Amino acid sequence: MIQKSKKLIAAGLISTLTAAYLFGTSIQAKESPKESSAKEKLEAYIKFTQILNLIEKEYVDDVNTTTLIDKALKGLMTNLDAHSTFMDTKSYKDLTVQTKGEFGGLGISVGMKDGALTVIAPLEGTPAMKAGVKAGDIILKIDDKATLGMNIDEAVKLMRGKPGTDIVLTIVRKNEPKPLKIKITRDIIKIDSVYPKTIEGEDGILYLHVASFDQKVVESVKKAIKEHNSTKGIILDLRNNPGGLLDQATGLVDMFVKKGVIVSQKGRTKYENVEYKAHSEDTDTKTPIVTLVNGGSASASEIVSGALQDFNRSVVVGEKTFGKGSVQIVIPVGKEEALKLTVARYYLPSGRTIQNEGVTPDIIVHPGKIDYTDDPILLKEKDLKKHLEIELEKVDGKSKKETKSKSTDSNTTVSEENNETVNNKVITEKIIYNDTQLKSAVDILKALIITQKGKQSMEKKSLVYEGKAKKIWSTEDDKLYISEFKDDLTAFNGEKKSSEAGKGALNNKISTELFKYLNAKGVPTHFVEMLDDNHMLHKKAEVILIEVIVRNIATGSLSRNLGIEDGKVLPFTLVEFDYKNDELGDPKLNDQHCLILELVKDVSELEYIRYWARRINELLKEFYAQRGLTLVDFKLEFGRDVDGNIILIDELSPDNFRLWDSESGESMDKDRFRKGLGGLKVAYEEVLNRILGGNKS
Repeated sequence: MIQKSKKLIAAGLISTLTAAYLFGTSIQAKESPKESSAKEKLEAYIKFTQILNLIEKEYVDDVNTTTLIDKALKGLMTNLDAHSTFMDTKSYKDLTVQTKGEFGGLGISVGMKDGALTVIAPLEGTPAMKAGVKAGDIILKIDDKATLGMNIDEAVKLMRGKPGTDIVLTIVRKNEPKPLKIKITRDIIKIDSVYPKTIEGEDGILYLHVASFDQKVVESVKKAIKEHNSTKGIILDLRNNPGGLLDQATGLVDMFVKKGVIVSQKGRTKYENVEYKAHSEDTDTKTPIVTLVNGGSASASEIVSGALQDFNRSVVVGEKTFGKGSVQIVIPVGKEEALKLTVARYYLPSGRTIQNEGVTPDIIVHPGKIDYTDDPILLKEKDLKKHLEIELEKVDGKSKKETKSKSTDSNTTVSEENNETVNNKVITEKIIYNDTQLKSAVDILKALIITQKGKQSMEKKSLVYEGKAKKIWSTEDDKLYISEFKDDLTAFNGEKKSSEAGKGALNNKISTELFKYLNAKGVPTHFVEMLDDNHMLHKKAEVILIEVIVRNIATGSLSRNLGIEDGKVLPFTLVEFDYKNDELGDPKLNDQHCLILELVKDVSELEYIRYWARRINELLKEFYAQRGLTLVDFKLEFGRDVDGNIILIDELSPDNFRLWDSESGESMDKDRFRKGLGGLKVAYEEVLNRILGGNKS
């Protein structure tokens, strides 16, 4: 019989209670947004100790208290999420193996998806890739052990082993009628991270396959770009990239983005709240980029693709990514045990999360092949010599069937089929046609390169106007202007002033999404495109000095001036006009005032403005309602383009819109600054997140 020391039991109970205290709130948070009260916590702790004591006294077999506690902790951590775990002495020691550069393994990255052990990606050139393992495969068994209920660390331990030994994975694959068994021989895993190549017949296109984010990714990418100094466009291939080092991911984005938050890390404690920002030094903001992703792109590769997408710095092509965006740390418990605990999640520049969501490409392209045949009549120059040699052999009656060995370097291979030397640094046309995603990326990049030529003149020239929230710049094109969104905050006609870092970028992104939505609905606007984080390209327009206020719910000045109950839903949409004149305090206008001041040509123009104000209200009310937001009221500005047409101008942001959370009634706009509520940037980020995320679940 196993003897149980009371001192040991007491220590075990204390450590268990401590763990329950530390993590009990997180468990509750999954079931309810409310934190457990002190009484509820105490009752839970007592329940745990009672059950433990009953097991010790009544269970049919003798049990060891330490083992029971360890199993309880493992169950506790497993129920938090797929990545949190309790590491006993053996597991903690095994962790040191995982952090070394070499180990006997298969070369696959795995994760939990919908409770199943799923292949994120086989790594380039490893046994798993050679054996035919694919991203998205579900591992049902490892040798004879089922993976159901198994955590990631346990699975990884089973798959690792002595180099040269065999393992059999039973795999469930989409569109396969029954599970597949794949035999793989373990090997020492050494991974090159960056594979630069050029595209045959496409001068100026640099292809960069980043297989994983090890400590030399940024250095290798910089070296590749330097060696290909005539690069006009870049294809960044992150397909089947399972992730890696965060600093390399942010460093890669930083090469192409001048400023802004690349990714933010947010947890429950302030120590886990970190922002990783771009820097202006040595930044390439001009070269067009197309980024390739798929279901095997995870973690760091999702940060890169998502950030470049949010900064409007790259077109993302392929399939939706894996959705791994959480942060784990290892916390020692004593000298020989530890917790691996999820303490934060990653958020992209727009505020959207990666975890369980992934990155949705701008252009979805599924894998496949495109039929390719050589021109039966015309011969390319590279094939002409070989063709003539074959024809001469026919004439002379000679046959050249023997395969001769050729000395090659690391960049070439010899085709066994025709003894043809192939340059591994060049992607041929045939390879491109065998990969529809890559073919799409090449075609899109070529279009971007052509478009980029026309954008060379889209630089800020002279300052045309500076307001409270924006600067307006002229360009080489006399029909186009650039708006620069500022971080400044003002209220009460400039009496209250402040600044919020990142506010301008958020307003630019929100305005961009809303202008694109309204354009698609037929609303005439000045919007052309978002150039970068803080700059928008738009049509030149002469401002009509009428500020149009559209109200759905009484609040603010309407309630103060007319005594209407704050929060009362108006029986119809109210459209008001203010005179845009800071010196006069933006007084109210009626139709006659507008005509006397010659702000419009006639009443029909006022009716035209009213029509579009009401139409925009209808569209945006429904748009925001689908995202859990109530559109209370907002301000619009109109102007005349160079052809004299009246169009919607300015910005469409929480600076000018009152938005309330539909459930809580919480302000999600500049009222947070006006009323001193704080949290303005968080609110704006949430608005953008809901806009990008669509319907609120």
